Amino acid sequence: LGVQHDWGVVDGTWACIKAVGAVRTEIDRCRFEDSGGDGVRFDLDGWDNRVHRNEFVRLGGAAISLIGRPVGVRDNLHNNRIEANLVGHCAELWWLQPGILVCQSSHNRIADNRLHDLPYNGIALVGGRSALFRKGRTSGPAADGLSYVNWDEVPAAVDEWHEKIGYVNTRDNLVEHNEISAAVTRLGDGNGIYVSGTGPGNVLRRNYVHDIRSTAAAGGMRFDNDTWFCVMRENVVWNVSGASIVSKHVNTVENNILVNSTVRGNLLLNSGPKWGGNVRRNLVVNRADVYLPTKSRWGKAEDILIRGELAECLITDNLFFVPDDPELGVRVVETLNAQPGSRDNRHGDPGFVDLEHGDFSLRPGSAALDLGFIPFADYGPRGSVGR
Repeated sequence: LGVQHDWGVVDGTWACIKAVGAVRTEIDRCRFEDSGGDGVRFDLDGWDNRVHRNEFVRLGGAAISLIGRPVGVRDNLHNNRIEANLVGHCAELWWLQPGILVCQSSHNRIADNRLHDLPYNGIALVGGRSALFRKGRTSGPAADGLSYVNWDEVPAAVDEWHEKIGYVNTRDNLVEHNEISAAVTRLGDGNGIYVSGTGPGNVLRRNYVHDIRSTAAAGGMRFDNDTWFCVMRENVVWNVSGASIVSKHVNTVENNILVNSTVRGNLLLNSGPKWGGNVRRNLVVNRADVYLPTKSRWGKAEDILIRGELAECLITDNLFFVPDDPELGVRVVETLNAQPGSRDNRHGDPGFVDLEHGDFSLRPGSAALDLGFIPFADYGPRGSVGR
């Protein structure tokens, strides 16, 4: 069975190491290279496994996959750790696979990994979109992974997102301190970190996503369709084609540093319902001479910092800055603060130590501190990765 968009396959056999029902297994300091399929995959059942300090180079498929049982009541693949691995030039045959894939698997920790040169998404967390549950649908090779449902476990009446969310087990995963660069090198609509059709409680924290150059990229980090009650906090996204952050539905985006995105503007909040989604205490900086020459044909100059269904969100205490066109930046913020849920957003220089070279430490007296922004410096991997 193909999972969402056929990015992976349940219980597939093409991997250097494949495990089903594995408990407390450790794969440590190995090197996987020049293989046509995945590097390491855990399928269906397993917990308390660790994939640590390995190197994955020139693979045909994903470096690491966690793919649990089809959408239903059983959450049998959980509490695993993927830590301090080096992933580069993977998915070279199966371009639509990410470097690290988590599907129908919960309470995992994906941390301190470095990923680069991938044709599509860097890290992907997916489960099952609400399209799976529409009345009258039956199993078959349809979009959004319709066959990836155990229909014996899902009542026929389940239809709306609030009914289906309990059957989707990609929940409570922690994705932190990873570095992703040079993703979306071949395909379009991809991202550094991608989350779609999941349960609640997934947290993206202290990741560093940078230098994604394809103008067909969607964004640096993305909460896509049917992603509810998840969090992006204290991440740095720099020099990304597409939006720095995309968030659909009701999620929290707080205390992030977002610098210099193109094509779509910096912060994209679209596709609701998103009543009560929180966007707060972020530093959003975009140069007009970076954005305007590349903006999409549907965009306008005022989309440079933030756009989308702004009236449905709570947008508070963010600091926005257009360094080379302050009048444009002030106009955007004034329009934003006129929305019913937007308060105390300002336009001003956050006072980065060296914006051009990626030192996002704040100088004393930064305007960001007056808005409650909490400085952080230890983003990306802590220590060396790989062997």
